[in-house]
Amino acid sequence: MVENNPTTEKISPQTESIPAEQSGIKKNVENIDFQNLNQEKEASKKAQEQAALDIKNTSANSASSAKAISMKEVEEILSGDLGDIYTQMPPEVQQEFKQKGEEITKKIHALLQQPKVKIKKIASLIMDWLKIIPGVNKFFLEQESKIKTDKVLKL
Repeated sequence: MVENNPTTEKISPQTESIPAEQSGIKKNVENIDFQNLNQEKEASKKAQEQAALDIKNTSANSASSAKAISMKEVEEILSGDLGDIYTQMPPEVQQEFKQKGEEITKKIHALLQQPKVKIKKIASLIMDWLKIIPGVNKFFLEQESKIKTDKVLKL
């Protein structure tokens, strides 16, 4: 005697398919252009890789150019456009200004030799040095320190 147990009964897969319109599913697979999607992904990936290479090259170039900077170049940038002001200073202030300028030049040169340049530190060093000038306008100090910092960074 064979018993029909509902749990042991094998269910065969249904061979009929329900049309997409009846099931409520819209199939737009035909409308997707997979080839263009893959090309766009590849182009995006290549662009990212190129950007990474550009960044590496830029940092390598800046590191190698930073080592080629001489103290003389830094000194010329710092002293540029200050000749008239320097001659109008009293002799004791001139001496202090000159000594401080040489110290600043050494510090900036050392900062430029490092792989990570600290722009704010360079700007503050220049600003402190220019504050020695007697009776100078605050805005002039800020403007000159910004200009000199930009020139130093272009080296």
